[in-house]
Amino acid sequence: MSRESARSPDSEDMPLGYASTRGMFFRAPMVAAFFVVSLLLWLIGSDEESLRHLSLELASPTVESFLASHLFHRSGLELVFNLLVIVVTGAILETRWGTTRFVAFYFVCAWGSTGLTLALATLFGVDGFTCGSASVAFGCLVCIGYLFPEIRLLRWVPPNRYLVWMVIFVGASLLVLLEVVERTAAPPGPYYSPQVTGVPLTLLFLKLLPIYDKWLWRRLQRREEEARSRVREIRERVDQLLEKISNDGYESLSRDELNFLRSASKHFSDDA
Repeated sequence: MSRESARSPDSEDMPLGYASTRGMFFRAPMVAAFFVVSLLLWLIGSDEESLRHLSLELASPTVESFLASHLFHRSGLELVFNLLVIVVTGAILETRWGTTRFVAFYFVCAWGSTGLTLALATLFGVDGFTCGSASVAFGCLVCIGYLFPEIRLLRWVPPNRYLVWMVIFVGASLLVLLEVVERTAAPPGPYYSPQVTGVPLTLLFLKLLPIYDKWLWRRLQRREEEARSRVREIRERVDQLLEKISNDGYESLSRDELNFLRSASKHFSDDA
């Protein structure tokens, strides 16, 4: 790949060097919001009261903590890893997919992983808490490997299809190590390891994505056809009224017919 093609906004390879460095807060608002909120929660959530409310207690989960625990990180190491991965790779994905699709992917990973963590904790009788967005970070890496398998971030690193799995392995190992250390130091401690379920959840999302795209395309086609049909009906009605004016004069039109002509005129002038 030439240097020129790497700089072209229209290139398929462009997202790996473009979305993450140029105007991320404008091109990827969801990623920007995640970055700001996660960082603020980590800065203000150092006291015990905040830790208890922002984390998801496995023994007594609440709706609020279920929905928001993915934004909070107790460990600075986990925060740095997740923010780095999601800001770089998430900005690429949001730029490529659009915010709506990226939001759907984000919450499939975040809330899906949280639900599976609760299920596994109940199944194996694990106590403690969970928080953090490692599942989203792992999911973003899987997507990068899937969408850009042959691209290299740097010349000396392997292609993404291999690199992302190496990073996932290292990240998952650090997550398990962090869980073991914290649970040993202050039981019951965190239950982070089920966040690797972000990987299968992402693979499921990518599998279903073409089905969603096909449904969305058909829906858009149907809406366009309905709009074209509506325009044809308006034109036919306008032609009938113009013929009536030609035969019987303008005074022959009823109030409803006059209002229809005005609205039709405004409709076509707006389209023009």
